[in-house]
Amino acid sequence: MYLSYTGRSAGSDFPCAISLYPTQPYRPSLIFARLLHRGASLCRWIAVILLVCLLADPAITRREQVYTTQGSEIIVVLDESPSMGALDAGSLSRFEIAKKVIQNFVKNRTTEAIGLVGFATETVLRVPPTLDYDYFSRTLEEVPLLTLGDATSLGMGILHGILYLRSGGSDEKILIVLTDGKQNSGEYSSIYASEIAASYGIVLHSIGIGTNESVPVNIEGGEDGVGLQGMIADSYDPVLLQEIAEQTGGDFYAVNNVASLEQAFLTIESKSETKNEYRYIAESRPIYRECLLLIMILFCVDLIIRKVFLRESFVW
Repeated sequence: MYLSYTGRSAGSDFPCAISLYPTQPYRPSLIFARLLHRGASLCRWIAVILLVCLLADPAITRREQVYTTQGSEIIVVLDESPSMGALDAGSLSRFEIAKKVIQNFVKNRTTEAIGLVGFATETVLRVPPTLDYDYFSRTLEEVPLLTLGDATSLGMGILHGILYLRSGGSDEKILIVLTDGKQNSGEYSSIYASEIAASYGIVLHSIGIGTNESVPVNIEGGEDGVGLQGMIADSYDPVLLQEIAEQTGGDFYAVNNVASLEQAFLTIESKSETKNEYRYIAESRPIYRECLLLIMILFCVDLIIRKVFLRESFVW
């Protein structure tokens, strides 16, 4: 029926009783008639092509990557003492450098559960081990200085991290301790804390950030709205940090800028023994109903244009 009037002999007259004025009958534009004719032909041929494709049973296939192994569990133990506000690297403080690099590190994770512990005079779990990396990054971004005191309870920070790692189900547990000062507070020493970590099979990597030079400190607004400004020349104890790392099979890294801290995290990542294994799952959904509906709509549009607008007659 549709293929019988596709040639030049097909009618395209517009008999119409409508008139604008008694002496001026309405005559549609020839260009407009041609456009309608071509549009109708286009709809018809698209419908024919879809009808042929329908014989191939079209479907939409979605592939999903599914990890079959559990990744390692990582807790970052971050120093939040006031000295982390020191400006060793231009306009960025030690704390801002640490947050930036940690966020980039987390962004590239896939199956590792990552948590965050903050410490100064007091310690706090900022983020429990989670696979929600966006939540981790948002929480880290909002962490301020001067909310946990003005001392450095390194041992307590490590023990706080161990508390949430020891009951995890992963075969590989990692603590990344980042600090810029010596322990001067807390009930337990960092040596004792590293021994506890080793007893649970937790690998501790220690990172010392900053320099021994006198550098300015500029922290705006603590919990009480009072900031901190001045100079600081104190630094971390590299011998201690190396000792607590080696005691658990980890490594010590000395950094003073973004590039060296990023390299430290890359090295820690490369030493991970957990390999991600995954497989693909493919799911197919047939779309023949949608195609059939579209074919019917296109044929109806073609029919309406030819019978109503072009007033063509069927040729049998």
